[in-house]
Amino acid sequence: TTFIWDYSLSSQVHALLDPAVMRRQIAHWVGLDIDSHFGTEWLTGGPVGYWYSVNHYAMTRLVRDYISFTGDTQILDEELTTPDGHTRPLREHVLSWARAWHRIRSESGLADYGEIDNLLECVSTYVHEVASLNAANVWCLRTAARLTELDGEIAEAAQLRTEADELAEQFI
Repeated sequence: TTFIWDYSLSSQVHALLDPAVMRRQIAHWVGLDIDSHFGTEWLTGGPVGYWYSVNHYAMTRLVRDYISFTGDTQILDEELTTPDGHTRPLREHVLSWARAWHRIRSESGLADYGEIDNLLECVSTYVHEVASLNAANVWCLRTAARLTELDGEIAEAAQLRTEADELAEQFI
C-alpha cells in the first residue's frame, strides 16, 4: 500500500529523481478520489482505506513540489478524470483541494476533521478542529494562489489569499 501522505513526505526526492513516475502517481490519485481513501493497494491498483484528513494537503504539496523541482508547469494543463467521470485540468483539482475544507467547516469557522479514524493518529484526543490541519488549509490556499498566478489569474489568486487570511484570523 502507498499512502498519499507518505508519498508526499518524500515528494522532493520523487520530483528530483523520478518526476515521470511522480506525475503518473498524481494523476492516479486524482482518478481514485482522494475523498474516499488514504492510498493505493498495488496488487489491484485500486483505492484502499477510508478518507484521511491530510489528503488535500498532501496532494497540493505533491503538485507544488513537482512544479518547484521540475519547472514543468504544463502539468497544470493536464486533463485528469475523476472516478465520477468528470475531466478537468489539474489546476482545477488543486483549487478544489485548497477549498475542500469548506465542506467540513464547523460553526467556529474551522474545519472539523472528525474522529480518530480520519486522522490515523496515536493520540486519541487529536480530533475534530485540529490546529495543524487548519493551518495546512491556509498553506493550501496560499499555494493555490501562487499556482493560479502562473496562469495570470491575478483576481483568483487575490481571492485565494483573502480566504487564507480570513482562515488564519480564526487562530488568533
